[in-house]
Amino acid sequence: KSMRTSVVQESILMMLNAATLAVLPGESIQAQIDAASEGDIVAVFGGTYSEDITINKAIRLVEVSGQDVTILGAVTFDGISDAPPFEGFTVGSGGKDIVVRDTTGLLMRAIDHSAGDQLVITGNSNNTKIVECTLRHFDPDAGVVEIVDSSVSGRIEQNGGSLHTTNVTVSGNIETGDSAIRTIAFRTTVTGDCNWRSNRSWFGYSMARSFNFYGSNAKVVVVGSTIDRVNGEADGIRLHGSGNQLTVTNSVVKNVRSYYSDHENCIDVQNSSNSVVITNNYLQKTHTNYSHNNDGSHDVIYVRDTNSVTIFNNICVQSYTNLDDGFVRAPFGASISNNIAIGRNEVNGGAVATNTTTGSPLLVDGDPYKFEEGSPGIDAGTEDPRYNDRDGSRNDIGPSGGAWYDPDGWTTENPVVVAFELSRDQILEGDATPILLQEGLGVSIP
Repeated sequence: KSMRTSVVQESILMMLNAATLAVLPGESIQAQIDAASEGDIVAVFGGTYSEDITINKAIRLVEVSGQDVTILGAVTFDGISDAPPFEGFTVGSGGKDIVVRDTTGLLMRAIDHSAGDQLVITGNSNNTKIVECTLRHFDPDAGVVEIVDSSVSGRIEQNGGSLHTTNVTVSGNIETGDSAIRTIAFRTTVTGDCNWRSNRSWFGYSMARSFNFYGSNAKVVVVGSTIDRVNGEADGIRLHGSGNQLTVTNSVVKNVRSYYSDHENCIDVQNSSNSVVITNNYLQKTHTNYSHNNDGSHDVIYVRDTNSVTIFNNICVQSYTNLDDGFVRAPFGASISNNIAIGRNEVNGGAVATNTTTGSPLLVDGDPYKFEEGSPGIDAGTEDPRYNDRDGSRNDIGPSGGAWYDPDGWTTENPVVVAFELSRDQILEGDATPILLQEGLGVSIP
């Protein structure tokens, strides 16, 4: 109690003794930072300041109310615990970074760094939050980092720590390295590709040009997302690496075309040590100027090496019907059931499929999430009650079926539970209610 009292007293004394130091155009921001003491405010008047600055103490740098400040140089936060917020500034120019080093608790809000280079989170930094910011490149490499309601005109490259993105637009790629602990993308739009290796990877209710996982001994979930190979490239989702538990569910992979490569699939799985569940998806291959390489695979789903794979309740579209390719290519022992195969219903590679439906799924205006009345996909999925729709009825085939389907995942503010550490047949719905499923992943509270 006495220790807490002393901390509170110290905070009150700091506020009482805090000073405000002003910076006028033509003066040095850094000089006033150096002159300030812990808890002081450095207020910068409107204008453009051509200097690099380093903040290495718990002072607050602010714009004078109603005035716009541009700092053309680099901004570095170094060695600050419980850093005050940094808000409203336009920062950077060619080659100039924002660096957060060994700093905890920093909130950056409404920062425009689009003319700069990288925002880097490094060292022993932790609990960094980026809100309503405009960035060029983003390198969150340390601690827990959250970026919300922001845009990145270049790429995100995560080489460590945990990254959570919510309502973020990324015009380039999202790249994560082997040292990345966790990457969670929620309602995130990636114009480029996701090339991930994070030990825990969750891509939910998001959009990208492709999703490629190359790490090892990880848990990976793609749920409620859209992969659009808009330019007709091959391979929408690649699940490679080794020793991984991989789940793709309630997602759409579309506009996958042949691109003069050996393997051109909506989902491409490699390595015998991976365990894979592919369920309740809409997977579409469309072909123009097709050049078939007989040495490769052009099936909708291609599983190499491993038979630890479950494929059920998917709608698979193979629009080019003059080939020997099917809707699945997988080795003997793979579990394949209750799918709708459009165009071709062959299964290659030694696997056997059961309960395959052919013909049109009767989609409303081509929307893979909506069936017309009388569709063969309604209540036609697996009879296993663990995979019933959320209203308790039998699983519908396609991305709108099963208890994982969340029609509000993209459009509402419902909270999402992200659970990687659950048993293979359990996830959490809401705060504490367990329901039987397969692999840990996130759903919104209904």
